[in-house]
Amino acid sequence: MQNFNRHVSHCSPAIAKAFATHAGVVLMDAQRNIVWVNDVFAKTTGYDRQELLGVAMDTFDSGYNTEEQIEAMWSMVDGGVAWQGTNKYKGNKGQDIWARMTIQRLVDDQGEADGYIVICTDVTDLVNLSKENKRMVSRSEYMRVVNRVYAIDRSDNELDTLLTQALDVLFEVPWLDVLSKGGVFLMDPDDDQLLRLRCSHRLGEHIESHCAKIKFGHCLCGRAAQSRSLVHASCVDERHDVRFDAMKPHGHYNVPIMVGDELVGVLVVYLEHGTKKNKDHEVFLTEFAHALGVLIGFKQREENLVAKKKEALAAAEMAKKAMVEAQQAEAAKSNFLSTMSHELRTPMNGVVGMLHVLKMGELSEDQSESVDLALSSADLLLTIINDILDFTKLEHGAMTMESLPVNLHELVNNIRTVFVPLATDKHLNLDASVAPDLPETILGDPTRLRQILNNFLSNAIKFTDAGDVSLVVEKQVNKEAPGALDWLVLSVKDSGIGLSDEQRELIFERFTQADNTISRKFGGTGLGLSICKQLTEAMGGRIGVDSAEGEGSTFWVKLPLKSADHTVQDHAAA
Repeated sequence: MQNFNRHVSHCSPAIAKAFATHAGVVLMDAQRNIVWVNDVFAKTTGYDRQELLGVAMDTFDSGYNTEEQIEAMWSMVDGGVAWQGTNKYKGNKGQDIWARMTIQRLVDDQGEADGYIVICTDVTDLVNLSKENKRMVSRSEYMRVVNRVYAIDRSDNELDTLLTQALDVLFEVPWLDVLSKGGVFLMDPDDDQLLRLRCSHRLGEHIESHCAKIKFGHCLCGRAAQSRSLVHASCVDERHDVRFDAMKPHGHYNVPIMVGDELVGVLVVYLEHGTKKNKDHEVFLTEFAHALGVLIGFKQREENLVAKKKEALAAAEMAKKAMVEAQQAEAAKSNFLSTMSHELRTPMNGVVGMLHVLKMGELSEDQSESVDLALSSADLLLTIINDILDFTKLEHGAMTMESLPVNLHELVNNIRTVFVPLATDKHLNLDASVAPDLPETILGDPTRLRQILNNFLSNAIKFTDAGDVSLVVEKQVNKEAPGALDWLVLSVKDSGIGLSDEQRELIFERFTQADNTISRKFGGTGLGLSICKQLTEAMGGRIGVDSAEGEGSTFWVKLPLKSADHTVQDHAAA
């Protein structure tokens, strides 16, 4: 290419002018290898100019044109006719570059082909803008059709009728390259791996009978259901498990119908034999299938609501009858528990008393151990009987709370004295304290206060293998309402096994223990804390627990703090 200026002079005026413009210019030899490029072409493609020397022009081929189209283009150029058109090629980083191109053959002084010149103008932005505009128009058209599906009146129509109307909308679309033939398969309500043909549009008797039920993974619609992705076929191929003699050649789009992440069915649309995939049509059919899913979902929910309403009316009658029977049974059960508790407590008191008398006599070591075991068992059984009796009284509001003077220090010291031996046996440190800002005497029910604290301390020692157990009585300001009584807070803290979040939610429910293994390991009915809760509420207070698994627990009650001293002064002033 020594005669560069001469080659330019042989070019058309448009090509010659390009050297003075912002167009990219490429000179190639007769073998179509690059021998010179300008800065514009190098910058557009992302290469250094020196890198491009000797590079074959087809290096930039993007595959946009077929081999036949490329061969025809070069045949035109070699015939002396300049080729002009828009082409796509690849840049240095694989990016798509659209260019408006002119290619012309260069000749020597004898008129023989000596190389080629390419003039290209980057029109990538214009092409992308055109594509975007086309996409927006398509999207608008898609939504116009889809909105017709959403607008179908569901009020007085069965689901099959709604599906038929939706398919009528689909097959009226003039720009959709499909046959007016298809159907809707829905999930079998009793088999989540089976599709049933629910609606057909001109499928014919053979297809309707052969395709009434399709298993997942079977034939094209079953494959679409299993993969939850669109399946295309341009012909009747090996994937068509359902075939018969009268079947005509055809293609398919099989589109899963989804509601969120849930598959509800498959839309099947027939194509002319040999119809290739069309990306735009696939996007539209996916949008249409989504609208079908919404329509199906709404209608199925409406049908379910109607069915449930009928069931609810029937169930309400049954529930009313069952409620009466349950109330009668509950009353009978409570009466039985109360009666049996009374009947059992009297002889049990006698048994306990006689065992204590027997223990005071002269007994051998083995006999003494046997009496101690019998006493322990009798005491436990008597506690259970008392719990059941208290529970039934509280359930029926038959238990009244007393309001008597209670010396807090005496109450705490007496309770601590009872539990010191149990704590000592387990090598636990048992502390008890009363805050100094509390009155010496309060008004309350001493029996029920002892019952609550006995339960807290018994559980704390039972479920603590090492460390400390402490009973604390203190005052807490009540900030909930002006002039409200302060709280008397009684809490028992331990360093035991603790409770999980789930266990804390259930711990005060009746017949509930934090773990099913507890009753086997430690015994108990699961009524103690439930009774404490009911007693606390009956005294106008609150109960709760602060705990973390493996980090111990603090059980507490808050009761309205009523000072006995203030009450006496108030009466005296009156």
